[in-house]
Amino acid sequence: MGATAQISNPMKFASRQVVDLGIVQGAWPVKVYAILSDKWTVDDLPDAATFEVAVRDAAATLQQPQDHPAGFAIFHMADDGFYLLISRFNNANNIRHSVFSLAQHVTGLKCAPLADPKLIACIWEMRLMMAEADAWIETVLRPGNGLTQDALSAYLACRYEGTV
Repeated sequence: MGATAQISNPMKFASRQVVDLGIVQGAWPVKVYAILSDKWTVDDLPDAATFEVAVRDAAATLQQPQDHPAGFAIFHMADDGFYLLISRFNNANNIRHSVFSLAQHVTGLKCAPLADPKLIACIWEMRLMMAEADAWIETVLRPGNGLTQDALSAYLACRYEGTV
């Protein structure tokens, strides 16, 4: 057997709390969630205005002609740092995605690209991403009428809260 990989996180799984933080309205509506490791509680979350600025900054990285005016963001307060994932539906069944590490600055949260651009998400984030993909399938794709205002409203109203 080969050498063990050097890791910074414990090799264990425990469910994490997901908190629905509402919708940030910018160029397109973004459903915002927080995932909290056991180190953090809801009381540790930054204020809503701080989230809005970070989400709008991250959302500006996803602007392509086939992008739909809908997506979601995940603010993950993990054991090894804070992360912001922004995802936008594209060309019917694709998800475009950017991941940032977050640092607290005097002006708010500062987004920075990850040191490893190949990382897409952790297992907790992927579980929430799958719930959002399921919501898109059920509210937009399965009805088969395209992204009507009713379909968009149904998608935005379909929210996740609980654990992943």
